[in-house]
Amino acid sequence: MANSHSRNQNSVPKGNIDLGKMIHAFEVTNRTLNKSPKTTDWHSNNLRLFKDFLLARSYSLAIGDIGLQEAREYIENTYCTFRRERSTKVIR
Repeated sequence: MANSHSRNQNSVPKGNIDLGKMIHAFEVTNRTLNKSPKTTDWHSNNLRLFKDFLLARSYSLAIGDIGLQEAREYIENTYCTFRRERSTKVIR
């Protein structure tokens, strides 16, 4: 017989967990473990940018639906944006 903890843990298939909820859990875990606030904020902000990228393209936020292809698109988009911004800056 399964105890209530394992039953609750298994009640939602892991692939259906929303990225936003995972980001929040990541933040809470790092704060309770006394991780550096600046480091935690940096990682959380980058995860939120990834989430916003997925939303802007109407992609699913379910962890099971996010794969290598979405990560590659995000990295390519971020790199292209960085290069574009860098090339438009005026050097004084």
